[in-house]
Amino acid sequence: MDILSVYRTQFEDILARHRSEISTALGEACLASLEVAMQSGLQAQGLQYGGVGDHKVTKAVLRRCLRDCLPLLTSSDEVELEANMQETNDESSITPLNVEVVVIDDYEVDDDDSAVSSMLPSTISSSLFASMLLYFHRKDGAAKLCRDDRPSTAVCGNVALLNAALYVHSTSVDTSGSRRIPRLGATCLMGKATTKCKLHIALSSTDSADKQTRDWKLLWSAFTDDHTALVVHLKNHYALLFALREWKDSSTQEWTRQLLTARRCQRPTAWIDWSELRQIFLAWVGYKVLSFVVTP
Repeated sequence: MDILSVYRTQFEDILARHRSEISTALGEACLASLEVAMQSGLQAQGLQYGGVGDHKVTKAVLRRCLRDCLPLLTSSDEVELEANMQETNDESSITPLNVEVVVIDDYEVDDDDSAVSSMLPSTISSSLFASMLLYFHRKDGAAKLCRDDRPSTAVCGNVALLNAALYVHSTSVDTSGSRRIPRLGATCLMGKATTKCKLHIALSSTDSADKQTRDWKLLWSAFTDDHTALVVHLKNHYALLFALREWKDSSTQEWTRQLLTARRCQRPTAWIDWSELRQIFLAWVGYKVLSFVVTP
């Protein structure tokens, strides 16, 4: 099965659902006008969705372009926008979408949230602006996925990878002769503690030495399970976790703990200290260890 096709199908669905939510808030005509204005604004800068090199669209560019395009809506669009905003009457009508699905790399930010909010039309809340920004970011990501030349999966984050694995497994043909197809569980196992993602191993900058040791042992237990495979997501790269090792210095009585993975490509080439991995994970909530468990 072509995994790129799986990702493309996923993001076509994500984009369609997100567009429907934005359309509910803005009105279809208003959103269509905004999409045309955004396209024209990017083209005027020599940029395009899915572009590379000098034609690449960054999140900062999208933010500026969206901020500049909103005041350009026609009067009829504004009437529809106000009517729709009165209908919805609160921001809860916009279903929160999981940013983690799409954001796996760091983008430069040119405006802080307060500065952007102060420049928005009165009918656009900061949360609606954020949702629209995410929508256009997803349009760019989907275009990267669908490029004929060197398609990019940069838009695919943890949730997309987990869902793709579950989909591929559920549609696979059993060739073992067994009547029962094993069940696959896919989840985020370890990462920075947040309220939005339940983790078996939740890391915090305030963890004591004992807590860090317990977390290591939990990771060791998961890794040594015969039915489990672990994937490490660090610094815009995914790779298998190939090995763990630890030893105690007889003179200092200090433990050294390391993980074998890959910083680039997929070969087991990098031993990373447990302390370094913790610092990487604590730097951004997107960096995690993903767990794939087969139940026989």
